[in-house]
Amino acid sequence: MEGVDEVTEVCVIGTALNSVPTEAAWSGIESLCTYMVKGFVEIGVDVTLVSVKGSLWSDWDKINLIEVPVSGDDPERSFYEGYKDKIRDYPCVIDNSNGKLARLANRRVIQVSHWLQHPLSMGFKNVVCISKAHAKWTKSQYPSRDRGPVVVYNGIDPYLFPYWENKGDEFLFFSVLGPYKGADTVLKLALEHPEFKFGFGGRNTDYTKVVREAAEKHENITLYGEVSHDEKKRIMGKARALLQLPKPYNPYEQYPFMDIFPMTIVEANLCGTPVIGLDFGGVGEMIDQGLNGYLCKNLDEVLDAMRKIQNINYADCRNYASLHFSHVRMAKDYLKLVERIENNNWW
Repeated sequence: MEGVDEVTEVCVIGTALNSVPTEAAWSGIESLCTYMVKGFVEIGVDVTLVSVKGSLWSDWDKINLIEVPVSGDDPERSFYEGYKDKIRDYPCVIDNSNGKLARLANRRVIQVSHWLQHPLSMGFKNVVCISKAHAKWTKSQYPSRDRGPVVVYNGIDPYLFPYWENKGDEFLFFSVLGPYKGADTVLKLALEHPEFKFGFGGRNTDYTKVVREAAEKHENITLYGEVSHDEKKRIMGKARALLQLPKPYNPYEQYPFMDIFPMTIVEANLCGTPVIGLDFGGVGEMIDQGLNGYLCKNLDEVLDAMRKIQNINYADCRNYASLHFSHVRMAKDYLKLVERIENNNWW
């Protein structure tokens, strides 16, 4: 890749909430930071990782690890105060934290937005979004349409997700067990279509009680709830398909939600499991119609897709995810942006 040889060093900042890597079962941003660092290491870039105390990489000699103790009522400020003097001289810093304070210590910073975070909090400078849908929303918040974020899709280490050739007959929901992620939509399908089996896994919320009560009354519904990483891979690998049916973005809600880049789509595909998704948020950017799953406009199309899901080739699912959403591809994309920072070609 052009220019890669000029980039020799990068500093990656994790979050103030969990270490990188972490033993926490549900750690979206921290997992992405883990994959980002691994990707940089595999393509030969020297990496400094800034993590809160507790990193599982304390003995890994492939990186320079800076661990920061966090305390008090403001973990973002505490985290920043602990690392600010240690990042000032880096030629480029990639800030994955929610607080986005690294730019106060080092102007040469790439700011990765992992949710619908207003770009004002990032000074409208060097912002990265993780899907085109995400970038469209973010750019609409800029005071000038002449500038805006760039897009880098997230990536996962394919070797951490084993391929499953033999599938069961369960259609799986696996995410935060709440209505905004579509748990209620999938439960509605399960209650109306007892001819299909449904499984529900993911981070528990108050809505888990509703799913549990339904599972106790209906034989076609299984509640897994919160499980280990290894168990999640097994459940995903054996599923007939993953159902990614989030609610649409509504700007008039108090806390608008958009499913900007559901990592479970990539995880399921890597296990060889196809995905059926509603075309909201970033879901449509992750499904190649008829190749790694089906993209649908409504629930009638979802049901049609469920009835023909056997037409999807499982190996194609894994190959698609490995090609488009690997951690190495993600690291190479960020490396291009690091080059821009080092050449003062900011955005």
